Amino acid sequence: MDQWYCIVGGQQYGPVSMDILGQWIRQGRLRPNDYIWTQGMDNWAPAGSVKPELFTGASGIPPAFGMVLPVPGGGASGQTLNAELTRRARQSLRGNWGTPIAFSLLLGLLTVGINMAPYVGGLAGVILAGPFQLGAVIFYITFARGGPVRLGMMFDGFKRFGRALAAYLLVGLLVALWTVLASLPGLLILASGENIDSVNLMILGGVLTFVGACVALIVASLRYSQTFYILADQTTPGALAAISGSKQMMHQSKWKLFCLYWRFFGWYLLCLLTLGIGLLWVVPYVSVSIAKFYDDLHPPAAQQNTPITSPPDQSDMGASAPA
Repeated sequence: MDQWYCIVGGQQYGPVSMDILGQWIRQGRLRPNDYIWTQGMDNWAPAGSVKPELFTGASGIPPAFGMVLPVPGGGASGQTLNAELTRRARQSLRGNWGTPIAFSLLLGLLTVGINMAPYVGGLAGVILAGPFQLGAVIFYITFARGGPVRLGMMFDGFKRFGRALAAYLLVGLLVALWTVLASLPGLLILASGENIDSVNLMILGGVLTFVGACVALIVASLRYSQTFYILADQTTPGALAAISGSKQMMHQSKWKLFCLYWRFFGWYLLCLLTLGIGLLWVVPYVSVSIAKFYDDLHPPAAQQNTPITSPPDQSDMGASAPA
């Protein structure tokens, strides 16, 4: 007997029989746009496309906000080598560069235009940065998973405007706080050096301040780097929950992500030789690679969750049960 799994609201359920799956559909717990998988399927697919006969009469059910596809087959708990992740990114982009390049170019021009707007540019840039960042994550993680993408995805982050703005501001505040705290020892030495007019102490304080600030800035940025991926990938977490989730995911993966970013250092140098034109290719390459990194942090699909009796009744979320 086939054993089925489903993903509802970012949570995996199963394994269950087809009879139980049909029962969940009749109860409105599983919708056509929720993804299901069983042994023998190459990837997760919408329940409505795999078993359309079970959704007779089910119409007008809106798709859930989030990714077009769940994590295909799960990840490898962050064990995949960075070289393999970048190879997969290149494979995804091969023959498909057009839309990612157009997306990055349009989003870049739009954000630059907003920030340069007279009188309100700076403030508008801060307010809109979070939603635009979420929209970019939605685009690239969907692309990395082989889902259909469109240029309008850059505005999808506005569907969760409040959470995206809160996440952007909170992450910025936390990174700034860690940077200031790490700079305090050097600043204290600088202050004492001024009192006793010691050049050596002034030099030591300046070095400690600079090094402490740089290290804290990098480490904190890596710690909270997955916040917007979690916001995009799930339907329920708020900004604080996404930040907490990023801290957990990156607990032992900060160095790995740092090394992944470092792999692109040479590419960015080459972009200088092309007066920035090379960024049209480098930005999609980096973005898809980071999306692959996020997906790889997940455990294998069959081990993601302990089997649960049934998903929640989605009628509470505005979805009606199919006839």
